[in-house]
Amino acid sequence: LRSRRSAQKAELLESLATLIESGVSVRHAVEIAGQGSRVPRGIRRLTARLADDLTQGSALHDACASHEGWFDELEIAVIGVAQESGELSPAMRRLAERQSRSSELRDKFLAALTYPILIGVVTALVVVLLSTKTLPPIVEMLQSADIEVPALTGALVTTGHALSSPATIMAALLVFVSMAVLIAFLKARPSQGTAPAWYVRSLPAVCQRLPVSALARDLADLIASGVPMARAVEILEPTLKGPGTSRLRASLASARTAMAEGARLEDAFGDELWFDAEFRRLLAVGQESGELPPMLRRLADRYEQRSRRAIDRLASLLEPAAILIMSAVVGTVVLGAVLPLIRMQELIS
Repeated sequence: LRSRRSAQKAELLESLATLIESGVSVRHAVEIAGQGSRVPRGIRRLTARLADDLTQGSALHDACASHEGWFDELEIAVIGVAQESGELSPAMRRLAERQSRSSELRDKFLAALTYPILIGVVTALVVVLLSTKTLPPIVEMLQSADIEVPALTGALVTTGHALSSPATIMAALLVFVSMAVLIAFLKARPSQGTAPAWYVRSLPAVCQRLPVSALARDLADLIASGVPMARAVEILEPTLKGPGTSRLRASLASARTAMAEGARLEDAFGDELWFDAEFRRLLAVGQESGELPPMLRRLADRYEQRSRRAIDRLASLLEPAAILIMSAVVGTVVLGAVLPLIRMQELIS
C-alpha cells in the first residue's frame, strides 16, 4: 500500500512542511492538510486519525507508527529525530522529495513498458481477427475448387483457431491468476535465505543501482537528522525491496557488525556485488572530511542519473522494436490472405 500511496504521501508531507514553516502547530497543520474537496479520501481519513492521536497527547512519530500502510520505519525515525531537534519542516520536505523521486522512477519504467505491451495486445487481436474471420472463407473457396491451400495460409488459420479456442483462453487466464497469486504470496511471505551471487550478477544494472541509490539517499537523510550510522543502517535494512536485495540486506547486516567492531566505512561496505570501488572510496572521503551526508547524496544522484539514462535507452529501443514486430506480424497475416488470391488468379488465367 505504501508504494501505491507515494504520490499522495508526497503531497501531504510537502503541505505539512509548508504549514509548519509558516508557524502553524503540528496538530493544526495535520488538520488543515486533510481539509478540502479535492483532498483524496485516504488522506482525509489519515489526517483525521493523526489529529485524534495528537490531541490525545501522542507524538507525531508515534501517531505515524500506528499507520504502517502509510509510513515505513525510515519515515517514522526521521520524523521522530527531527521533532526532537526542531527540524521537522526540512525533514518532511526531504521525505516528500524521496516519495516523489521513487514514484517518478517507477512511473517512468512503467511508461517504457506500457507502449510495447499495448502494441503486443493489438497485434494479437489483429492476428486472431484476420485468421478467424477473414482467412477461413478464402480457405473454403480454395478447398471447394480443389486448389491447394498455401502452407502459410493454413498455418495462420490453425494458429487463429488455437488462440481463440475456449481451452486456450482458460489456460491463459489460469496462468495469469496463478502468477498473480504467486507474486502476492511472495510479497506477503518474509524472504528466506540470501540471493546467490550469480543471480545478483545476472540482474540488469538498473536493478542494482536503484536500491543502492535509495540506500545512499536515505542514509544521508537519517545521518543529517542525527541518527548514528549503525542505527541508520539497521533502520534501512528491512525497507529494501526488489530483486536480489536479500543479499543487499545481508551485506548491510555484515556492515553493522563490522562498524560495531570499529571497522572503517569503506571496509564495512565491502560487498563488491553492490558497492563498487567508487562508492567505498567516497564513503571514506566523506567520513574523513565530516561531510558524509552530502557525499552520500552525490552518490545517490550519480546512481540515479545512470538508472534514468538506462530506462530512457530501454524506452527508445522498445518502441521501434514493438512497431517493427507488429509490422512483421501483420504483414505475414496479410501475405497469408494474398497468396490464395494469387494462386486462384494463376489457375484462372
